[in-house]
Amino acid sequence: MAVIQSYTVEGFPELFAKMDELKEEIGKQKTDRLWRDALTRAMEPVLRAAKAAAPKDTGQLEQHIYLKVQRPQ
Repeated sequence: MAVIQSYTVEGFPELFAKMDELKEEIGKQKTDRLWRDALTRAMEPVLRAAKAAAPKDTGQLEQHIYLKVQRPQ
């Protein structure tokens, strides 16, 4: 049986405003790198959990689960 958890995250409008201010100061390319680094670190626990939950028959599924952070198109 699956356990459903609920989370509430606050502060995104303030974060986006601060990142826009930062973009004006240091440039879009550096700001994009900061976003990628932050999102990668934030998603590492999810990646570990997905790998841990993968079936271990041959181990290939676990080996092919990866994280790719990119700008939306």
